[in-house]
Amino acid sequence: MAAEKLTPGRFAQIIIMLTLLVAAFTWRTLDYDKQDKLECNLTPKCTVNINDSSLIAYLEGAKLIIIKPTGGWTMINPKQSLEIEEDETTWKVPISTNQVIEFYFKNKNSADLFKVSFIVEN
Repeated sequence: MAAEKLTPGRFAQIIIMLTLLVAAFTWRTLDYDKQDKLECNLTPKCTVNINDSSLIAYLEGAKLIIIKPTGGWTMINPKQSLEIEEDETTWKVPISTNQVIEFYFKNKNSADLFKVSFIVEN
């Protein structure tokens, strides 16, 4: 193909297409919502995998027992009304039936928060 002179019309077309592509990329980047919500259906036990760590939860009477994954994880309670018992290996949360409890989990090596919904149906 022989080289052709760049006409003002063709130049305008190139600029418009580049502007559209940059605008679409910027809009998609700013509008992006990371799907970090995970669900754990407690029937009777569930496992959620977060960043190569397994979060295991089960019901024991009227308490939700969450086994702490290895690697320095912390649990953040958005509802301060829940009293969480914590020991070296577990978090224990008092619950009632037919309830959805949400917690955020954070690894000490990452700034990301992971939202996990625990669904209790009895």
